[in-house]
Amino acid sequence: MTEKGSVGNQAAAFLRSSLDIAVNGLKRLDENTPFWSEAIDEYASIQDKLVVESLLLVLILMRFKERSSGVQQRLQEICEFCAPQVYTPRNRMLLGRYPHTAVTFGISHLALSRMGYGDPAFGRTLEAIFRSQQAYGIERLPYRVMEVRWLHASLLGDRPAQFDDLLPASMLQVQAHPLRMSISDSYALTHALMYVTDFGDHPPPVDLNISRLESIIDQLLAVQIVNENLDVLGELLMSVMFLGRPWSVRARFAWRFLSETWGQYGFLPSPSFETPEYARLNAKDAQAYAFKHTYHTLYVGVILCSLVLRRPEALTITPVDHPESEYMPLNRVIQRMDACPSLRGLSSCQWTKVISGLSIERAALSNLLFDGLAAHAAQQYDLLTLCGLIEGLSPRERSASDMPREIETFLFTQWDSAGLPPEIADRIAPTVIGRHASAQAIAVD
Repeated sequence: MTEKGSVGNQAAAFLRSSLDIAVNGLKRLDENTPFWSEAIDEYASIQDKLVVESLLLVLILMRFKERSSGVQQRLQEICEFCAPQVYTPRNRMLLGRYPHTAVTFGISHLALSRMGYGDPAFGRTLEAIFRSQQAYGIERLPYRVMEVRWLHASLLGDRPAQFDDLLPASMLQVQAHPLRMSISDSYALTHALMYVTDFGDHPPPVDLNISRLESIIDQLLAVQIVNENLDVLGELLMSVMFLGRPWSVRARFAWRFLSETWGQYGFLPSPSFETPEYARLNAKDAQAYAFKHTYHTLYVGVILCSLVLRRPEALTITPVDHPESEYMPLNRVIQRMDACPSLRGLSSCQWTKVISGLSIERAALSNLLFDGLAAHAAQQYDLLTLCGLIEGLSPRERSASDMPREIETFLFTQWDSAGLPPEIADRIAPTVIGRHASAQAIAVD
C-alpha cells in the first residue's frame, strides 16, 4: 500500500469510528442532563454548544464529496437529533431579543438546511437579521467578526466575505512570537484561518505572509506536542491544510503523534479530562463525563480527517523544510525536559511513545522539543528552564536561531524590568545581559 493510501485509509477509519462515538453520545444526552445543563453564558448551555459544534461538523463533512453511505447516514442522524434542539420557542425568542445570537443559530440552521432539515420561517428571520446588520450589534474580537462575515456570506450568498480591514488587527498579521503566545492566541489564529479560507475552500488572502504563518504554526505545533494538547494540535494541523502547502517535517510528526494516540485510546484525550474524576463515577455517568470532555477534541480530529481525505497528497509530498542543525544535542534537550518541574516526567509523556520508527531526523526532533519546551517554560514563567536552554550555546548560535534568540530577549526584558531573581541574573549576566545592554546603549546613542 502506498503512503498516500495508508494515510487516507487511516483518516477514513478515524472519521467513521468517531462519528459513531458522536452519534451515540448525542443519543444519550437526555439520560445525562446534569452533565450538560451548565450555563456558558446567559444565552447558552454546554448542551447548546455541543449542538452547534455537531452541526458545524456536519457542514464541513458535507463538502467531502466522496463520503460513504455510512458517513452520510451518521450526518443525517446528527441532524435528526439536533433539529429539535435548534428550532425551539426559546431560541426564536433569543433571535428577537438578542439578534447577535443569529451567528450561533445561523451555523446550525445552515447545516440543517443543506441536509434537508431546515425550518423556513426560522431561516427568514435569520436572513432578515443579517441583511439589517443587526447580527453585528455586539463588540467582537477580529476573528469573531470574521466568523460573522463568513456566515453572512454562506447564508445569503449575495456577496463574498471581505476580511482585508480585519487582517491587520488579527493574529494572522500582528507581530507575535510563539514563545509569548497564549492558548487563546493560538485559538484566535486557527479560527481566523478557518473563516478567511472558508475552511479550506478558498486560498488564503494575498496580503498574508504565508511563510511567516507556516513558521509560527510549526513552532506552535512543537508547543502543543510538549503540552500534549491534542485539541489545539488538531486545529493547528487544520491550519496547515488551510494554507494549502505541503506538510513540514513537524506537521508530519504532529499527525503521527495525534494518530498514534487516537489509535491507542480509540478517542482523543482533552486537557480538561481528569482521570480521577472519571474513575469515581458509575458506568453511565462515566460515559457522559468522557463524552463531555472529549467531544470537542474528537470533532477537531474528524474535521482534520475530512481535510486530509480531500487532499491526501499534502502528507505525501516531500517536505520542503531546509536541513536543520540542532540548537543543542537531543540528549541534553531531553535532560532539560526531564528536569522541568511543570512536566510530568518523560516516562509518562505521550510523545515519547511515538518516537520509535519515526522518519524524523535527530536534529529536527531536538529542535522541535527545544522550541516546545521553551514556550512551555515561558507560559509557566519557569525562568530556570529557559536559562538552562540557552546555557552552553555560543553567542552565534543564540543570535542566529529564532527560538534561542527569542529566549535571550525574553530573559533580558525580565532583567531590564527588575523581574529576574538574582540567581538567574547572575547566570546570564556574562552573556545575555552584557550583550543586550551594550546593543541597547548603542541604539540609544
